[in-house]
Amino acid sequence: MMNILFEDKHLLFLAKEPGQPVQPDPSGDQSLLDDAEDHIRQKGGKNKLHLVNRLDRPVGGVVLLTKSREATAHVSKQAQSRQVFKDYLVVVHGQPEKDVARLTDHLLKVGKKSISKVVDPGTRGAKEAALTYKVLETITDPEWGHLSLVNVRLITGRHHQIRVQLSHAGMPIWGDTKYNPAYQKKKGWWAIALWSHKMRLRHPFGKKEASAVSYPDWTQAPWSGFQSLQEDQ
Repeated sequence: MMNILFEDKHLLFLAKEPGQPVQPDPSGDQSLLDDAEDHIRQKGGKNKLHLVNRLDRPVGGVVLLTKSREATAHVSKQAQSRQVFKDYLVVVHGQPEKDVARLTDHLLKVGKKSISKVVDPGTRGAKEAALTYKVLETITDPEWGHLSLVNVRLITGRHHQIRVQLSHAGMPIWGDTKYNPAYQKKKGWWAIALWSHKMRLRHPFGKKEASAVSYPDWTQAPWSGFQSLQEDQ
């Protein structure tokens, strides 16, 4: 069942479940965009929806769709000027040296492998990637050792950006089979501990802020080991 976080005639904030594609892909599985378009049709609408942000299939949390060309144009303009704020919750292996920091790298997308990698500045085709992070809590897990719950705010939006930059900084994400060596040889489904937590922007047609918040399932590993945000929810 589709989880609607906020809806008006211009915007639709949804919470995507991990494992669901955000848009149609070769698997043929029902995507979040399919669900949203079905929802609009059931209400008698004919809106053409536009995805503002896209999440990797294993990632859950907030996704924003716009319902009109005008709303899309307004939101796109805000995104270009970095006025659409996106926060993610992440569980990483280890305990970061700094509790608060900014990471800036240059990323190159390797199309054939569907991965990105950190490269030297000036590398042809590379794009600058920047984010800030704040450590919220660190625990010792009996199986995995030190794990840290981190809030990440994206400054840019690049392919696999959070996954690549955190791994490169020595903070690989729990369950990440692409960028965490501890999981690259594991078989079967792993729900990566990366969650689209908050999104906010100026409403396209008004002075008020439009925002949405989503939380992971705190009963599931590795989220279950952390208490700081559970108490606030």
